[in-house]
Amino acid sequence: MNGRVIHLWVCDDGWHEQITNGATGDPVWLDSAAGTVTGYRTIPSGSTSMNTGTVNQHGGPWRACGRANNRPEINCTLRN
Repeated sequence: MNGRVIHLWVCDDGWHEQITNGATGDPVWLDSAAGTVTGYRTIPSGSTSMNTGTVNQHGGPWRACGRANNRPEINCTLRN
């Protein structure tokens, strides 16, 4: 994904995503098995990473998705 890395993390409260090595405007989000998009965020100016909000364990399995702001291709992790 043009050097960007998408991470799907589990913590005590649920699941969240992080994109690293990104660029301003790159969007990231969590996607449920039902196709619900949650935690949509974009990397702010001057940053190279962004986290989504945490979602609880219900509604999964989850996957983390994102794309380079200057490209149409969407990339996602495997579902948890």
